[in-house]
Formats: sequence, C-alpha cells, structure tokens
Amino acid sequence: MYLVHRTNYRGRYVTSRRRDADLRGAIWCQATKGSAGCCLSFGAWRWHVPANVLREYCDDEWFVWMIDLHDGRNPYHYFCKFALVPSKMTAQGHSVVECLEKGWVIVGKVDASSPDMYATLWKLVETYRDRPGCKTHLHVGVVMDEIDTRKCRR
Repeated sequence: MYLVHRTNYRGRYVTSRRRDADLRGAIWCQATKGSAGCCLSFGAWRWHVPANVLREYCDDEWFVWMIDLHDGRNPYHYFCKFALVPSKMTAQGHSVVECLEKGWVIVGKVDASSPDMYATLWKLVETYRDRPGCKTHLHVGVVMDEIDTRKCRR
C-alpha cells in the first residue's frame, strides 16, 4: 500500500491544513495499491509518505477513523474519507469522545512500531471498497504538523 500526497507545491515541507472542515490539522493522502494515487488532479507532484515518517512523529498506536462516505460527481466514483490520528493527539481535539461526537466511526488501530503498519492500515480501509463497478477513492487525513519531503519518495 502507498500513502500518496499529491500537490503542486514544490517546497521542502508539506504542512497540515488548519482550515479543513472535516479534519483540522491533517495532511491529506490517498491510500492506494498503485504508486500514482487515485486523484491525479490534486497536483503534479506526488510524494509517497513512508511509514517511518509517521513512526518518527508518533511511534505508538494510531487510531483509524472513518469520517465520511459519499458519491462522486458521477455514479462510478465513490469517496471514503478517513482520519489517521496518533494516540498522542487524543488530548488535542481528537479524543475518542470528540471524534464520536463528530459522528466518526472507529475503524481500528495501527501500531507504528510494527513493520506491517501499512498492511494493517490497508486491511482496515479496503473494507470500504465494496461498491461493484465503482472506482473507490480512499482518502486519509494524517493528523500531523508537517512532512519533510526529503524523507519521502516521488
């Protein structure tokens, strides 16, 4: 699995979006089996965010939340939005109670210290790819301040 962040920004640091209506303080990525990502129009540059970048930020558990499911602009596209929240963030506006009050659904946890972190994450989010004949987009908002692009692959 790849976590792909697509952007037109070419700088050294990708920073979180504080004004996002669904999830403040997140860097949005696309969870996909292909290295290009699912939404090419999100930007010409793509950064593969390796698990060690997340591990450096929080080497403990990360909570996986399902935020939203909705149809795309045509009947053949379906969007699933998830939040990947480090356990250390639970006191900063992302506690279990606060997330449940927002209507989010807990999908599971992934252990950042595990070499299978992304395999576990994929198993959790791919269960939402159940629409036959549809291209399902799995978007994951990773709650962290910034990503140093020197630690990512293109």
